[in-house]
Amino acid sequence: MNSDDGTIPCSGSLPDRIDLFRGAREPVVCAARSTKLRFRQSRGDERAAYGKKAAAALTLLGDAAKGWLAVFLAQRFSDSEMGAVAMAAAAVAVVLGHMFPVFFRFEGGKGVSTALGVLLAINVYLAAGAVATWLIFAAFFRYSSLAALASALFAPFFTLILYDVMHPFFWSMLAIAALLIWRHKNNIRNLLAGKETRFGSRAGH
Repeated sequence: MNSDDGTIPCSGSLPDRIDLFRGAREPVVCAARSTKLRFRQSRGDERAAYGKKAAAALTLLGDAAKGWLAVFLAQRFSDSEMGAVAMAAAAVAVVLGHMFPVFFRFEGGKGVSTALGVLLAINVYLAAGAVATWLIFAAFFRYSSLAALASALFAPFFTLILYDVMHPFFWSMLAIAALLIWRHKNNIRNLLAGKETRFGSRAGH
């Protein structure tokens, strides 16, 4: 729901308690608005450059935090026997909510940071494995998108090391990995065509 001036409200409300809606609340907009940071294209403006970096950092933290919070709340308020199922469902729901946010006309992000928050809430070792995979691929190939895709592909295998194939976490990781790969379909095309942007160039991932 938009306010009278056409902006999207950033304050909390009842729908925010639902995982899908929590995922829909884009931290990049709220972070930029609350800190008065704007993505300006002004030559030689150091404040604009700093503001862009600060907003990007806040966005990453905010996306990861909402992924972690959704899974944590599912664990906290679910029945002990169904805790793993609730956490797995919340994990998929919050990533979907980020990719297709209700408040932003279903046009969201790619879900990498939110998925990281989900992994942190499920098992810190899963998160560590995904981060390590990302760092290795990023260091060797210097493609952020390729590193994210590798992390998504390896996450289900890391889950199998800690849980069995019938565990809800494994199936939720498969679903999230599939969503991340599908969301990066344009990056995959660019990688195959040799047109994907590397670290250090102007157009970022």
